[in-house]
Amino acid sequence: MFIVSYNFLIKRHLEKCSADNSMRVLAISNIIIIKEIELIIAIVQAVIKESRHEELREIANTLQFEYAPNEEGCEQYESFIDGNTFITIERWREQASLDIHLKASHVENYVPKLRDCVVDGCFDVQFIKASDVSFTRV
Repeated sequence: MFIVSYNFLIKRHLEKCSADNSMRVLAISNIIIIKEIELIIAIVQAVIKESRHEELREIANTLQFEYAPNEEGCEQYESFIDGNTFITIERWREQASLDIHLKASHVENYVPKLRDCVVDGCFDVQFIKASDVSFTRV
């Protein structure tokens, strides 16, 4: 959705946009275009198998520090271990970026290794979008 307004509305729109992180602003001379973004948050959770914490941490660190910073559209990618619980929080600018990430060779390489470290080889994933919240097991 796009909204176009002129000078007398610019200040009000800029204030609204800066208070609302779901909007991006592109100013062009006397016209301001406000584009709604399709921010997607994925919260990934799993139970770590006994004595696999270190292996999982090494794999998660590789994804977090070597790959995520270079992925287009990735705004956040952080992994945590709390006791026997593994959690990754991912924030993507739009669905297309997340889709590219999920098909990337490093994901195809490292996710099976992560699965080997967690109970049942499964992750519980909650997807949060501005217009929808869903929960699935993968």
